Amino acid sequence: MVGIVHPCKVYGAMAVSRPILFLGPKPSHVSDLIEFYRIGWHIQHGDRESAARVLQELSKASPEELSAMGRRAREAISSDLSRGVLLSRFCDVMQRGLPRLTENESV
Repeated sequence: MVGIVHPCKVYGAMAVSRPILFLGPKPSHVSDLIEFYRIGWHIQHGDRESAARVLQELSKASPEELSAMGRRAREAISSDLSRGVLLSRFCDVMQRGLPRLTENESV
């Protein structure tokens, strides 16, 4: 269902300034968020080697590094991914996708 749905819990974790560990497909919206905002780690399904490496990285991550990821996550929610910004983008997409009506036509 990539491209149609994604786990919305990621936004809650971001809103409370937490780094993200995502086990799932790439490309996906969540893996894009993690990569773009540098807010955590992504492991593909079944990739045991990466899972072991990432879990070791996590265990060695400093509190400052984890805090910085959480801070970037919270900033993304407050700016680029805020309700106002996303609603505006949604409206823009809908307006571009709907045909223009003439004065004599109605919806």
